Amino acid sequence: MTLSHTMKAVTVQKGKKVTIEDVPVPALEPNEVLIRVHSVAQNPTDWKHTDFVSPVGNIIGCDFSGTVVKLGSDSINRVKVGDTVAGFVHGGNYKDRGAFAQYTRADSDLYRDADVVAQIQRATGNSLKFAFDTISEENTQITCVKSLTPAPEGTTPGKVVVVLSPNKEAEALRKDVVIQGTLLYTALGRPFEWPKIQFPASPEDRAHMASWMPKLEELAAKGQIKPNPVRLWPGGLEAVNEGFQYMREGKVSAEKIVYNIG
Repeated sequence: MTLSHTMKAVTVQKGKKVTIEDVPVPALEPNEVLIRVHSVAQNPTDWKHTDFVSPVGNIIGCDFSGTVVKLGSDSINRVKVGDTVAGFVHGGNYKDRGAFAQYTRADSDLYRDADVVAQIQRATGNSLKFAFDTISEENTQITCVKSLTPAPEGTTPGKVVVVLSPNKEAEALRKDVVIQGTLLYTALGRPFEWPKIQFPASPEDRAHMASWMPKLEELAAKGQIKPNPVRLWPGGLEAVNEGFQYMREGKVSAEKIVYNIG
């Protein structure tokens, strides 16, 4: 199969907008694979990169699924051309690496309820010591802090890991709980800036992610991981601005916005 030298991609523009442009199909690093993208999923980080972080011209989008069409010279042998794959990239940070495009390159080895706190405490016997907040807004950080069991003085405090900056109000709630910030992008093993903080490359985070991915595939194949319901947004990549605005307005709840590309 002959690959095109150019592709359609959603890129960041001025005025908190994105547009579709013709850009070069990305070249591969030795450990990467090239994927013809079939569907992409939208995350809050996508519109936040568009509005506040990404330079004009960078390709937006993190989550993708598609078909492997080309292998890097040192890609792992369990990935083959023709395989159906899914993954994530650091969309918005590069001009040649983003999910909202006809092709993307990626490393080869890589709920809402009013009484949720009470439900968590009942389900865990009020023994929960650690929490990972995948949303990390003010209210979710507060929820996680409240959900942890008390840590007696002199013992190891509870810990909430967040993917945005620790919230001051959540931090002030309890002295026996620590909130620690992190970003998933460190698992990709490349340095980046977000939004004006320099994050160095983390080989340790990348190694941990590479070791976890086979287990994730196994859990997904067995149906032991249940993803959010999909809202398939009509219009493909041309409709990304609409999807971003829908998410900016806080209308997304317990679902994943997905766009079909090919």
